[in-house]
Amino acid sequence: ARVVTREFVSMITTAIRFQAEIESTRVGLSGLIAASAEIRSPQGRALGIDDQLLLSQQIAIDQMNKLRVDALRTAASYDELARAFQNAIAPGIQSGLTLDQIRKVTVNISQAATGLGLAQDQLAEEIRSLFSGTITARSTRIATALGISNADIANAKKLGNLFEFLSSRFAAIGKTGKLLLNTFTGQLSNTADALKQLLAVSSAPLFEQLKAGLRDVQEAVFDTS
Repeated sequence: ARVVTREFVSMITTAIRFQAEIESTRVGLSGLIAASAEIRSPQGRALGIDDQLLLSQQIAIDQMNKLRVDALRTAASYDELARAFQNAIAPGIQSGLTLDQIRKVTVNISQAATGLGLAQDQLAEEIRSLFSGTITARSTRIATALGISNADIANAKKLGNLFEFLSSRFAAIGKTGKLLLNTFTGQLSNTADALKQLLAVSSAPLFEQLKAGLRDVQEAVFDTS
């Protein structure tokens, strides 16, 4: 009974932590989107800062939902893809890409990293250098391995086809990443990620109750003081 109880508590703790990470990611993404992109209404009308933040949160939720699906199609976890995507937003927007394009390139880079044996936590510099055209052999192994040069990036930006250029260059190595997804290690990683996402969704009501309880405690302390 103790073992069952301990495992149940561990499962709930993992789910709550994942929910907290998702929430922090959503807030971080919405802030990055609001700061890096020009947020307008669906009718193209300029918005005030409060409306921009509200709309950017909705956009962030949409991108996060798409990332969850992407995570099940790659060997990277949702956490790893979310962090890479956060690092890609500012340089990607500055390079003229849309959020959907930035997300797709991020997934391509993640698959390339898997195919080349590069750790997912090393993608931040890879992404920044690739989008900004500051590729070096030391800090940008993926671009170097694929033969992408700073001149290539500058030319693609000039022609306005950076997304198409990067997609074509990552096509072959991306297929290798998909093959690795079907290995035992890839399937084990994806199953663990899928279970964690399932637990997070099912624990959402409990998570909100815990947040409300923490707010009540803070208010009680404030009122007492």
